[in-house]
Amino acid sequence: MKKFYTGLIISLITFTLHAQQEANTGIASNTMDEIQNCDTEIEINTIYYGLQTITVDSVAPDTAWLRDCTRGGGVETYNMNYNFLWQNAQLINLYDNVPGASDAHFATEKVYDFYLNKYGLNSYDGNGAKMVTYINFGPSFMTGSLFNGIATSIGSGAQPLIDLIGHEFTHGVHGYAGGKYPSGKPAASSKSYDANETGALSESYCDIMGTAAEYWAVPGTFSWLFGTTDPTKYDMSDPNGSLSPVGTHYPDTYEGNYWLFDGSWTAIVHTNAAVQDYCFYLLSDGGTGTNDYGDDYNVVGIGIDHASDIFYRALTVYMSTTAQFIDSRQFTIQAAIDLFGDCSNEVEQLIHAWYAVGVGPDTYTRDLALKTVVSPVNDCDLNDEVTVELEVVYNYSGCTDMIPAGTPIEMSYQWDSDTPVVETWVLDEDFNEGETWSYSFATPINIPEIAVAYELSVWINYDQDAIVVNNSLEAYPVERKYDYDGNIMDFELGGFTNINTFYTKSGIWARAEIDTAAKHTGDNGFLMGSSIFNPNTLPEDPALNFETKPELISQLCFCVDATEWEHVTVNFDLKQTHSGMYMFLYGNDSTEFLSSMRMLVNGEQFGEQFHPDTYTDDPWVTHTFSLDQWAGTYFEFCFQSKNYVNDEGDNTPIFAWDTDGDNTYLDNILFADEIFTGVPEDKTNDFAIYPNPANDKVFISHENGSSITEVNIYNQVGQQLLHIYNPGNPLDISTLENGIYIIEIISNQSASREKLIVR
Repeated sequence: MKKFYTGLIISLITFTLHAQQEANTGIASNTMDEIQNCDTEIEINTIYYGLQTITVDSVAPDTAWLRDCTRGGGVETYNMNYNFLWQNAQLINLYDNVPGASDAHFATEKVYDFYLNKYGLNSYDGNGAKMVTYINFGPSFMTGSLFNGIATSIGSGAQPLIDLIGHEFTHGVHGYAGGKYPSGKPAASSKSYDANETGALSESYCDIMGTAAEYWAVPGTFSWLFGTTDPTKYDMSDPNGSLSPVGTHYPDTYEGNYWLFDGSWTAIVHTNAAVQDYCFYLLSDGGTGTNDYGDDYNVVGIGIDHASDIFYRALTVYMSTTAQFIDSRQFTIQAAIDLFGDCSNEVEQLIHAWYAVGVGPDTYTRDLALKTVVSPVNDCDLNDEVTVELEVVYNYSGCTDMIPAGTPIEMSYQWDSDTPVVETWVLDEDFNEGETWSYSFATPINIPEIAVAYELSVWINYDQDAIVVNNSLEAYPVERKYDYDGNIMDFELGGFTNINTFYTKSGIWARAEIDTAAKHTGDNGFLMGSSIFNPNTLPEDPALNFETKPELISQLCFCVDATEWEHVTVNFDLKQTHSGMYMFLYGNDSTEFLSSMRMLVNGEQFGEQFHPDTYTDDPWVTHTFSLDQWAGTYFEFCFQSKNYVNDEGDNTPIFAWDTDGDNTYLDNILFADEIFTGVPEDKTNDFAIYPNPANDKVFISHENGSSITEVNIYNQVGQQLLHIYNPGNPLDISTLENGIYIIEIISNQSASREKLIVR
């Protein structure tokens, strides 16, 4: 394969038995005869790019560190000495003649220059992040490379070329651009979501931008070969003719010959990325031929400069976290319209290039797409009769156009196996490109009294729509639940005793399920976590934890009928874990951002967020809160969790953190018509607080020598007033008014609650 790692989504490792030792680099000229600094330019003979200039940190006649402080936050190149331990990596001295070191340093500088000078992007994060490259990563036979969120690592058997290093840092560009989509972005396809397609597109965009960086930096030696380390070289201009290490070919047609339908996630995404790579090549250089479907194509190239501009804009402005190949076609068409205008030659050739690889028609065409199902959705207001409402978008085709008023469009839905409902939607005004409209069916769904789950299929039919793959959505799940039945939710017997009294909402990369690993008592509990390894960029403020990356968010919800209740109290057991990866990535455990959980009442946050204190040995804590303000009402209560790293990703052969990923465990949930008497005391002898009563500060001692990780202070109705991680001594309580409180002290070994009097 081309690579064995993806960028921000790190997968299982595939080793390629191949090693190639590069020749030592030589110094071409050296005028460093005194102590200088990290803005010293020097000419060197690189292995792959000949005579080039790099910037180093000259501190002595025989010492020039590969450190450049003239570009953003800096460019640094390290030697990992054929192992996986980043913490043992060494900054490279140019005069040590480490094979490939000067090439890696030069390549990283050129990738920085490419993004800054061509797109105005200051490093991969747009904010001047330091660009660090590690070479000699892993044993000598390893030809794979990776971007871990903050740095690029090049396998010891790989060559540190501009296209490869550009590929890895583009994972960072994509990660930091993720979630910043304008409200008018093209709609994602309603085609069934396939994570393999999204992953393949991510790899392809990185291939494309790495290749564009190489062309920009060294046009005289540019090649469409992605890397030149035999046998892992990959020819973007001829995927079918390029051999992978296992002797197979890459596809040049969507779901055509050599398309990989089965296999490891890593193999699939790196193989199928070739289809969009070939589309980019054709758009750049042009070409004629016949694809695997027997379709003849003719593309006139627009040049790699303009082609890369289109794909860069599609990646950073429109690319979504659920995109399929049909969506990438739409995103790039919209990007081409933005840059070159409606009906431009660039848009026309892009359409031809996508047609050549089997995605979409060969001409401008109207494209109505089903954007989303607005109703019904899983919530506490699912009544006996529900209106089906859809959002439909008219995608940009490449030429300004509209569907005129009076046009009939056939709209259909089917509830489970019932007879389909078919209605005709007659447009009452012109439907312009880029607009999103909603349609509500006149015939409602007649929902039986109660069932665990239903399936809703919806589709649209417009006779001038030549792209039908995004016109339907099949087996959309809809759940109607019993109101909470008053029993404790212990999730035993697989939850079947009370499964009708809760429902879940999960992002595409999130988990929300009954699991034995989440048990506090009995055999089962409820787990919310991640299904992928995605140590992504952090929000700027913990309050924004749930505002980005919805694909990583999961919910466990209840419909609580408290219309006859005088009081409402909720009680639950909670335990959270989070990955050891964050300490490595960010230099701290970042608990205020990661593995977050919060409570929602009718969609609004209630109380503070919850976070883990340790990686694997957090104690179970029983929480009790008063919800009296909702007594006498019917309301929805949800536990919502945001998690980044799954257990499997936390324990790969390289990242053996021996931790359990990011998880929220819940057990023994109870809503009750009871007077809440405050957070219950559960005092242990592990801690002592003094003075008590206190005024503006209180000291905490821990008798067993354990480290206090968290302090929470609650009022007598269970509202959390203070939530402090890694508290200092003394603890500032000057914001508390006179009264009686419960102070909760949590260490990595135990927890204790007792009364605290403030006066």
